[in-house]
Amino acid sequence: MVCNNVDDCISTALNIYGQCARCRSQSDSTRITRKERGRRYNLINREKRMVTVFHVDGGIVLDERNVVACDYLYYVYDNKRSKAIFVELKGIDICHALEQIYSSINLLEKQLGNSEVLCRIVCSSVPKITNDPKVLRLRRKLKKQYGITPKIKENNLDDVLQY
Repeated sequence: MVCNNVDDCISTALNIYGQCARCRSQSDSTRITRKERGRRYNLINREKRMVTVFHVDGGIVLDERNVVACDYLYYVYDNKRSKAIFVELKGIDICHALEQIYSSINLLEKQLGNSEVLCRIVCSSVPKITNDPKVLRLRRKLKKQYGITPKIKENNLDDVLQY
């Protein structure tokens, strides 16, 4: 089941949905970080744009049994073109991380409109994925359908927001 407020939550930079505090937080800080199991994603927001961080798996997606979803969606508001950054903090299963991100993008595609979509995977180690046919298929699918090349990094990722 997907949260009923997701359309309105993504469309506005103002946190008018107090009941959504469980799955959404906002900040215009220069560093916006999420950590899980020793993995860390850090968005460096030098221009101090308003950023909403949605907890996708267990927040927007309330029932994980039916839908695989990534951990977070960082949504950066901009008058010209907003950015949607899908983030998965993972162990070593890159294939499953790509499936989670692909599923999350498909699920929220309508709400994102013309936002620039990016994906980030932070894992405990990057196994040799160049020969894995499932990984290659998912990477091609993301590139063809959304023009996305996933950024995969070990343990910590400092991602500088650029406009």
